[in-house]
Amino acid sequence: MPSPRNKKRAKQGFTLIEMIVATFLLSVGVIGAMGAFSVATGASNTASKFHQAALLAQTRFSELEMHPETLGGGGDTQGEFSDEGQGFRFVQHIESSDLPNLFQVTMTIQWGDTEKPIERVFVTYLRNDANTQSDSSTDPNLKTNTGTSSTQPPNGGGSNGGSTGP
Repeated sequence: MPSPRNKKRAKQGFTLIEMIVATFLLSVGVIGAMGAFSVATGASNTASKFHQAALLAQTRFSELEMHPETLGGGGDTQGEFSDEGQGFRFVQHIESSDLPNLFQVTMTIQWGDTEKPIERVFVTYLRNDANTQSDSSTDPNLKTNTGTSSTQPPNGGGSNGGSTGP
């Protein structure tokens, strides 16, 4: 049979030391969760920057595709993006390849501190067809019609399908 002292203690509830330990454990859990949210937010921001850098590089590549005459000069170009690319910079390097009218374009997108920037490099190949002319005699893929055309059918014509019967 339990002693009267144990019965009294069972009805009193938690002791002060138990409450302190429980509060400490709860605070460690909350601090850990806040740290996890902070890391997740940072990772999300970094992923967003990488995605934006890829979109800006694609925009520059598209601009070069629309104006292929700018490829012929080669060399390096650098600048900053405006509007949606605020805070991003680019360095573009164009060099010719072994194939005629084909250029390798290396686009480096940078952001953050100018002393130690974060950067991503994108590479593509673009054609410069501005100086070439399409000539069917030199292009085996183009077919030309060398036959003669006539407004009359070859069998003499007529509205009845070309027959001369009764």
